Amino acid sequence: LFEGARSCARAIAATEAAPAVPKRRITKALISAAGRPTALDSRSRPKSLIDIEGSTLVAHVLRQLYRGGIQHVVFVVSHNGPLIIQELERCVRNLKGPQ
Repeated sequence: LFEGARSCARAIAATEAAPAVPKRRITKALISAAGRPTALDSRSRPKSLIDIEGSTLVAHVLRQLYRGGIQHVVFVVSHNGPLIIQELERCVRNLKGPQ
């Protein structure tokens, strides 16, 4: 038992003496918003523009990414891309606040 405690103490001392490795923070995100809305029976609006409790799905996602410290977001769009881009621009303006 004593020998095991000594080995454990050496292992702890070795890890404490090791140089600290700086943590890398995730600052970028890639979001796919390119699917057709067939699964939600919404032929006219993309899934990312579906309203959830007063905000679009894309607005909720952007808000959470912003709160989490994400600085760069790339959205992949295809179906109804201009509508999604318009909503993204509106969301970014709201996140930044009055300029």
